[in-house]
Amino acid sequence: MNKNFIYLLLALFCVVGCNDDEPYAEPKTSNYDLSMGDEASVQRSVYDLYKNYNTILILNPEIKDYRYNFENVNNIRIVNADEQYHKAGIDFLNEIWLSKYSEEFKKANNLPYSIILCDSIFNSDGDQVNVFASHGFVAIAGLNKDLASMTDETKAAISKEVNYQYLGVNMMFNRKDIVFPNYFYSISAADYMNLDFLSKEDLFSKGFVRDEWPAPDRTKDALRYIEFITKTSSYEIILMTDTYPKIKEKYNIVKQYFLDKFNLDITNLNK
Repeated sequence: MNKNFIYLLLALFCVVGCNDDEPYAEPKTSNYDLSMGDEASVQRSVYDLYKNYNTILILNPEIKDYRYNFENVNNIRIVNADEQYHKAGIDFLNEIWLSKYSEEFKKANNLPYSIILCDSIFNSDGDQVNVFASHGFVAIAGLNKDLASMTDETKAAISKEVNYQYLGVNMMFNRKDIVFPNYFYSISAADYMNLDFLSKEDLFSKGFVRDEWPAPDRTKDALRYIEFITKTSSYEIILMTDTYPKIKEKYNIVKQYFLDKFNLDITNLNK
């Protein structure tokens, strides 16, 4: 057999193998304007986010930016914000999300491939939501005439949802950048997907933090703990962890995991 033909076959085999290992491809940064722009301009903020944290801020998203994102198909609809709200929207982004994370964390390529700021987001059921996360992006709505008068309470609620969607849905569920140690799962493993109609008290006693049927599997259990820590008040967390030993044990494991891996105190995010 011709030697060159053998080399060609080997090269093709390597390409196919590499594609199997990486089933999706990142969008090309050349599709976006990442130029520096004038100082204090919206474009300068886009440039700074990419230069400092390797994340692309998208203010005028097209369907391709969120519908077919990496390996996910997101059946959502996004309404773009009017340009007059872009500057205030960037300040909003920093206030409710980015300012809560250290420079060390943000510069370690932990942020999503892109951040989308928009007027509104409609999920697959047609319901309007404030935040949507997928493999390659986190989208945040609210850039409209109501932004200037948004209450601190509403901002706090959106901030909690952003942190949960970012850490739980984007980083853990999709990107697999967050993987809890096996001993977290071992605490409630015997009751994963338990089909018995357990009472709320029984579920909490077994280490679950939500009253639901059936009991969650290991993936949902981990997501529930991120949701619990990022969206529950400090008072409620203290009450739950003081009452239910297994919840306290799993809570402490999650808290220590984020400290060890990211130097991040996840319990501070909802304050």
